[in-house]
Amino acid sequence: MPSTMAKVKHLPANGGRAFANLGQTLSFKAEPEDTDDALLLFEHRMPPTLGVPAHTERNYEAFYVLEGTLEVEADGERYRLGTGEFLSLRPGVVHSLHNPGPGMTRILTLVSPGSQHAHFFSTVADRRPEHPAAAKRAAGLRADLRADGGRRPRMRDRVPAFARGVKATHEPVVQPAVPRERRRLPL
Repeated sequence: MPSTMAKVKHLPANGGRAFANLGQTLSFKAEPEDTDDALLLFEHRMPPTLGVPAHTERNYEAFYVLEGTLEVEADGERYRLGTGEFLSLRPGVVHSLHNPGPGMTRILTLVSPGSQHAHFFSTVADRRPEHPAAAKRAAGLRADLRADGGRRPRMRDRVPAFARGVKATHEPVVQPAVPRERRRLPL
């Protein structure tokens, strides 16, 4: 099958397909269609206190911190990455991401192969050229947490209604209940 890749792809600053998902934004830079599914490269903007719950992937995944601090719990170890630091994961490694704050965290994420991630995000996230709704949604989640005594909402409550019933390409991790004082990554 002949390649559909362009020989050169250029994006201006802040270019690429953009998505809002649970208060976070993603901007695709290199998509699977651009690379014959060799990779997906995207910028991930994560506001303070937000993150990605523990899960596994069938893909290789790597994170390069452009700005802020990223906490990654991977394979039972905690890594605190600052600007300019890098972390890569092999397929099957249980991992979670968290921005401890105080400011925004920007991460360049590389996934290989990339089609499963691209499909997942384009299915469950809101396609947005601008992201004011993302900040509003994140503020709403934080307000809901404060009103609920700081407990995390059930995953069903954190997934937009339109995405319920969509088959995820990520493999969720079922973890045993951990006493509140032993939890490592707050929402």
